Amino acid sequence: GYDYMEHLFDYFKDHNVTVGSNSGQVASDTIADFTMTLLIAVARRVFQAAAMLKKGERSPMTQHTVHVTGSVMGIIGMGSIGMSIAKRAHHGFDMKILYHNRKQKSQENEGIVKATYYKNLRDMLPLCDFIVIACDLNDQSKKMLSWEEFASMKNTCILVNIARGAVVDTEAL
Repeated sequence: GYDYMEHLFDYFKDHNVTVGSNSGQVASDTIADFTMTLLIAVARRVFQAAAMLKKGERSPMTQHTVHVTGSVMGIIGMGSIGMSIAKRAHHGFDMKILYHNRKQKSQENEGIVKATYYKNLRDMLPLCDFIVIACDLNDQSKKMLSWEEFASMKNTCILVNIARGAVVDTEAL
């Protein structure tokens, strides 16, 4: 749980230094690719399999893994990065896309990935096999995922947080 970036930004703020931390459109594709890489690696237990192989043990790649194709992804934060992730998930892995955002996207944007909007985050969470956090850190999103939110998720849900650490209540996690 210690978020070095949060304390660094507090330091800059205390010293009247303006810092921009949102990569926005610039790196959306790269971040979306990396997010899907993380999601697949965790779902298919790639890190555990590599560790087993390194020890000379057999790696049962299909044992205790989660199928990505055809599953349900919930995205928290449907800005340019969230949308890039949704495109890869929907078009590449036939995933059903649910999302929570401050504002609902246009029907045109939702239609690109057949996304369903959830104004209430807790209504979306129990439906998801994967949750990707891609929102900004602000007063509304700080510790957005806490005890009640985690309790509402499936026990098998995989969480990928590409946002700032403080969006998740680490103690609750």
